[in-house]
Amino acid sequence: MSTSVTPGAAAAGQAAEPGGEGAEGASESGRAADWPGTSGGGPGTPADGGSSGGGRGPEDGKRRGPLGYVVIGVFAAVLAGGWAVIMGNANNTPGIASQTITYVVQSDSSVQVSYAVAKAEGDVVRCTVDAFDTDFAIVASSQITIPAGTKKISRTDTLRTSKRATGARVKDCRKV
Repeated sequence: MSTSVTPGAAAAGQAAEPGGEGAEGASESGRAADWPGTSGGGPGTPADGGSSGGGRGPEDGKRRGPLGYVVIGVFAAVLAGGWAVIMGNANNTPGIASQTITYVVQSDSSVQVSYAVAKAEGDVVRCTVDAFDTDFAIVASSQITIPAGTKKISRTDTLRTSKRATGARVKDCRKV
């Protein structure tokens, strides 16, 4: 059986029973009221200016306005927008835009691909037009060159394939 000592009982050399009166009947005056700096509520109670828990004062529990959330939200949106710009231009050469318009698999040995390339008028650009199979292995490839003096071209090419293609595209346009 464990015993505890209350302040009044400790001064008199008496042990208190857990949760009740002391062994010799400690009075009410030997309880929390005798603790220095308290007013009957135990050490550190809000009644004497102490805190009720966690070391926080009464003002710390007040709810703040939404300004902090707005600042964090704006900061996160700016970061996300910057990341989107970087990822959107990761594999592109600035100033050159290429687009596959359509492709038609004509047979086991040919595919027709229509595409468009836009660029600065003074640049010479070389692009790759290729066809691929179900495993994305290249079954046909062709290099095209767009001369200076042309801003935009739209073309349709037929590629001879080593086996049946499942798709075709224009890609890797670079300034020469």
